[in-house]
This record gives sequence, structure tokens and C-alpha cells, in this order.
Amino acid sequence: MINSKIMKKYEEQYFANYEPVPYTLRDGYILNIYPALVKEWALFENSIYILTQDKNSINDADIIRMSYLEFLYNLINYDIVKNGEDSKYRKMLLNVLVITFKDEKGTLYSFDKYNDRICLSLYGDNEVKCRITAKDLKEITEIIMRYNFIEYNDKQYSEDILRAVNDFVKLKSKTSRQPSLEEKKAYVISKTGINFKDINDMPYRLFDLIFSCNLGFDSFIGDKIIQGSYKYKVDEDIQHPLYAPKRDILSEVFQDSDSIKQKVSQGAKA
Repeated sequence: MINSKIMKKYEEQYFANYEPVPYTLRDGYILNIYPALVKEWALFENSIYILTQDKNSINDADIIRMSYLEFLYNLINYDIVKNGEDSKYRKMLLNVLVITFKDEKGTLYSFDKYNDRICLSLYGDNEVKCRITAKDLKEITEIIMRYNFIEYNDKQYSEDILRAVNDFVKLKSKTSRQPSLEEKKAYVISKTGINFKDINDMPYRLFDLIFSCNLGFDSFIGDKIIQGSYKYKVDEDIQHPLYAPKRDILSEVFQDSDSIKQKVSQGAKA
């Protein structure tokens, strides 16, 4: 895990300005880590799973002992033997690398052994440019996740907690739905006037913030109108979303699940 002070520096100096994070590999090579753009998001979101599998939940001591890089190597190797170059895991990894390492155009990626350890080598002009070690990959993955997912949480939770979160998500999906990326784009265009091309070329992180800010402001205005009405009593003051305390998934689970269950039950009886 990257030191919290270094990560805070990344957030303030690079994330907030949507500039690439210069990451120095163990061999001294500097890789610039870019955020995914809106037009790349669907491919990125469908591929990032390759770097975030919980290998330690697999009931196999050998797999648990492996570094994530070794796990990735074995997983992709097995898939290539079984499916050839059509390996979905290989494609997923390449998608993430190409989107993230935009300065490395034309680079070939290959798993190699160096000093008896598996590494991910980057080739250019038939020569090794650099090697990503197991520790490098772990830190690069953390940067990628924190840069692209504002609400990213890498805490480890027990199976009971994870089960409660999954149940909460299922309950919530019965009373609401997530808008598609296309609908989010249409909403942002209607609220801001930003044109379609500029949205597609925007880092998804920024787009998501613009979407959330506008949505939050609309809800804030609606709540304020209700608060000022004589018909309704609102005990709590309505805060502007920019100043409201952030809520993590666990607080949502344990504060909202009873409310959602009640809504679902009432809907079933209606």
C-alpha cells in the first residue's frame, strides 16, 4: 500500500488537475498513469476486474501465497492454453494497460522471468524498456483505482459485512435504478451545455463529479422547497451536497436498509 502522505500528494497535485501520475518503477523507469476518459469508460470498467479479483478468498494455499502478479500470470497463461489468443483475461489486462499508460503507444507487454521472479515487461523496438514487479503492480493498481473511482475503498471486510452490502444493493435496485452512461451524458449536456465531443474527451473522474454535483444541487433545491413548505415538517437542516459529510457504503447499508425494506414491503402489498 502506498504511504498515505504520498497518496495525498497524488490526489492534490495530479488527480485534482487530471494530470498523469509519474510512477517510478523499481528499475528506475517512470510510467505516467493516466485516468480513463469518458469515451474509454465502458471498456475500462468492463476490464478493470482483472486487477481487482480477491485471490485470497480462493480456498487454495498456493494461490493465497502468490503475489497478485504471479496469480495474474498463471490465470492468463491457463486461459491462453485453453482459448489461444482469444483469452478474455489477456484482453482485459491489455485494455487497462493501453488506457492507463497512454505514453507507451506501440509498446508490447509480456510476462517474463527476471531474477527468478515473474515480472511484466514492456518492450519497444525489440528491447525491454522496463519491468513491472509484483510490488510495482500492487502500487500501480492502487493509483489506478483511486484515480478513476472517487469513492474507492480498499478496506477488507468480513464475509458477513460483504453479504450485508450485497443484500443492500439488491434491495436498493428494487426501488431505483442506475442511469446508463448515455443518460448521464444527456443529463450533463442539458444542465451545463458542454458539448458531446468535449464530454467524451473528458476524464471520467471529472465527468462523474460534474454529474454528481448537478444531481446533488437539483435534489438540494427540491429538499429546500419541501423544507419551506407549511405542509411538511423537516427536522434536520438541508445541507448543500458540497458541504454534506461523505457517507461510505457501510453507513448507507445500516442506515438505509430498513427504510428500503419498508418501501419494498409496502410496494408488494399495494
